[in-house]
Amino acid sequence: MTGHPCFMYNDEIISDHPPEDTVPIQALRYGTGCFETMRSEAGCTVPAGVPFLFDHLHRMYDAIRYLTGIPDLQAIANCPPKESWVDNVKRIKSHANLQHKLCLVRFQVWIEDQNGFYIDSEPNIHRLIEIRAFNDTGGPIDLCYVPHQTISSKSRPAQLKLSNMLHYRDAFRTARSIGAHDAILQNSDGYLAETAIANLFWYKNGTVFTPSEETNILPGITRNRLLEAFRKEGIPCSEGTYTPDALEQADVAWITNSLREITPVRSISGIFPRRDPVPTQNQESSQKDATKTKQPAAHVIKRYQHHPFLHRVYELYQQVKYSTDVQ
Repeated sequence: MTGHPCFMYNDEIISDHPPEDTVPIQALRYGTGCFETMRSEAGCTVPAGVPFLFDHLHRMYDAIRYLTGIPDLQAIANCPPKESWVDNVKRIKSHANLQHKLCLVRFQVWIEDQNGFYIDSEPNIHRLIEIRAFNDTGGPIDLCYVPHQTISSKSRPAQLKLSNMLHYRDAFRTARSIGAHDAILQNSDGYLAETAIANLFWYKNGTVFTPSEETNILPGITRNRLLEAFRKEGIPCSEGTYTPDALEQADVAWITNSLREITPVRSISGIFPRRDPVPTQNQESSQKDATKTKQPAAHVIKRYQHHPFLHRVYELYQQVKYSTDVQ
């Protein structure tokens, strides 16, 4: 990732350094914020060059409703309309001379209220936009299992990108510390969930598989749009709960997020032991023994080769990505 950042704070382009002295105190105390990270492409005909920009804005505004406890955001005096974000991205790119470059775009919102844990009828919303040039290497990546788990949606809405993402951050750092590019998280029952920064897909015997929202994943914009494209083309898709064996026996695997879009998986390593789902009470004791934590041999569980289906994945995503029907 390269390039010098340019910031906009509450609709004003400011210096090339973030406004550290103006961060709302409630955001520091409780993490009352949300964010969206996207890419903006030169020459792209979609709004501000950002694919699925309004999908991101819809999710971010759902997060603002959750954080403020106010369903009607029009009741909040300084909550801007979604269209203003589009205009501001264009302003920043023009100001920073980034119109002809691939860029990272990040929207950050903090909620400032007076009552701490209580609902404030007149919260203040602070907004920060960061845009910088972005180098998408797009190469295949190596994943590894880590001990970290997804957080139950009973505790926090997993479908929203809230500022408190420390479990993802720590999982990512753990993977990097042992030479992997990203980490595979499982849920508390031992089923596959997602990676620290992306959603997980694999392909086997003509069917696409991905963990369901039941595993407390953050269901990404790219994931959802890609699933729609598969189903529209009649490609069988299965969202469910899967053990690590399902991924390890796949023909090919890839991860998705809105910044790097589709990235093939090169290998999965087992430096850390994978966790298999705990058997139910009616299962045989021998099966219980078979599902205990395993330490894979030789540290390499699976190495994927290039697969022709990946070309189809790229092709379908490019079609839906630039379609005006879904923007």
